[in-house]
Amino acid sequence: MASVLSQTRQEFSYSDEPSAAESQTQSQEHAESADLQADSSAGPDAESNLGDDLNATVESAPIRPAFGAVIHRISATPERLAPDVIARRNQLQHPLISQTVPILTPPVARSYALIEESTLHGHSGGYVCGAHGDGISYALQFSKAMIQRRIPGVATFYHSFGASQSSDDRDCMAAFAQSFDVGILKGRTADLRVRILRNVALRTRSSDLRTAVFFLDNAQYMQEDDIGFLYDLRHHLQHDLKEDPLSAVFVAGIFSSDLEVMNSRLKHMQHHRSLETSVIERDLGFSSIGTYDELRKLFGTVDQATTGGSKSWTAHFLPRAFRKGYRFEGEAQVLFSLLSKHEGWAELGFPAKALFACIRSFLTLAREHDDSRFAPTGVNEDLWKQALDFTCFVDSMDRKLVDGTRTGYLGEE
Repeated sequence: MASVLSQTRQEFSYSDEPSAAESQTQSQEHAESADLQADSSAGPDAESNLGDDLNATVESAPIRPAFGAVIHRISATPERLAPDVIARRNQLQHPLISQTVPILTPPVARSYALIEESTLHGHSGGYVCGAHGDGISYALQFSKAMIQRRIPGVATFYHSFGASQSSDDRDCMAAFAQSFDVGILKGRTADLRVRILRNVALRTRSSDLRTAVFFLDNAQYMQEDDIGFLYDLRHHLQHDLKEDPLSAVFVAGIFSSDLEVMNSRLKHMQHHRSLETSVIERDLGFSSIGTYDELRKLFGTVDQATTGGSKSWTAHFLPRAFRKGYRFEGEAQVLFSLLSKHEGWAELGFPAKALFACIRSFLTLAREHDDSRFAPTGVNEDLWKQALDFTCFVDSMDRKLVDGTRTGYLGEE
């Protein structure tokens, strides 16, 4: 796994046609781009492996244009926008701030490796379990995209159970139809159920490997009708097709605090007891960042990620410091030292949601201090304290402590 992460080099791009005013304000950056390009594109190409596949998937991820960009295009007089207004709009469009480009984290890479192994063994019932904010949903979504690339010929399906969904059978069928792109939601509920089963069977049969992998997110919200339909779906693929059976693998995501309740719910449904071993039988061992080395690797991806194919994300926020040799990766030591002062936090693991919020706040605050005094030693730790406070990082860790969810990765045993 260490080699996978070390050989993974991510490059992201986002683009939007600038207005005349934007072109004028951005012209000063063009001179810096040539210098930055040499820094951000350095390094030999890695050999083809899981890391390369992850990289390629990230590069091809579609990026939805920011809402502000749409308004800007239809504005009658975009040239009249003040430079500081344009700067604020550009800030919101940056992929780190808008969160429109995925970042490969060590926990996600570990989760995918375990999910792929489970799939290749034909084992259904593996689940990814963690606390709120650990990144369980993202790990499943990323794994679905990676399975399609790493094992072409497998049919993949993603469904997230809703906390606000009623226990009505119609709502259950409509939710599955929406997730599986069935399209037509009208008609009797029984007919909708048949359309979903036929749609899934057709797509699975059409796949080269005749195997379907189902990613079931927020499994703690499954209702009895959901469980019943999954039972029917599995039975339909594996047994109802008689001479043409298909393979089905279920991978679930669930919060640790709800795992016991979910197990109890399944055990009390006698006619669905066999489904328990297909949905939540084996813990795949999700773990979040808990070491300095993994925090440094995460920060390094911010240096390596690029906008427009050349400009480092770090250079976007701190162009002068970046040219002087500053790299965001060096900030990992400062932040980890602050976090390590709290006993037990490393064992709990740092929630991905809170960690990225802190990174975004830090870089936004640091823009006010972009000068050569940064390079290459880094900024004052007071900015990190401000970012931690602004993002309520302590509250996020307190919630994990209350839940008793200890997912921190402390290295290979």
